[in-house]
Amino acid sequence: MGEVIARGRNVMAGYWENPEATAQAIRDDWFYTGDLGRFDQDGNLFIVGRSKDVIIDTNGKNVYPDEVEDFYRNSPFVKELSWLACPTAWPSMWPVQWCPISITSPALAHRGAGQD
Repeated sequence: MGEVIARGRNVMAGYWENPEATAQAIRDDWFYTGDLGRFDQDGNLFIVGRSKDVIIDTNGKNVYPDEVEDFYRNSPFVKELSWLACPTAWPSMWPVQWCPISITSPALAHRGAGQD
């Protein structure tokens, strides 16, 4: 997996009246899209996320929300998954993962049955 870059006559010339953003996105005539992609065995490109969606945790490890969501996607206990940033006393925002739980296991659902 890596960042998708492109060049050609059909690629944008730059951001309107924003030379700083243009300099970050276009380097050596290549447009860095900010998309993360991978090629399959047939050479087809699949866009799998955004490079700007990387969260760097307190240990310096890169965390990609898309990878975490893919991990939980097949769980029968997770109905939805989203990422939030919560302000703290620290100078930056800290990521928080929020998972509303959908109890689908009959054993767990039975535990609360008949209790008021």
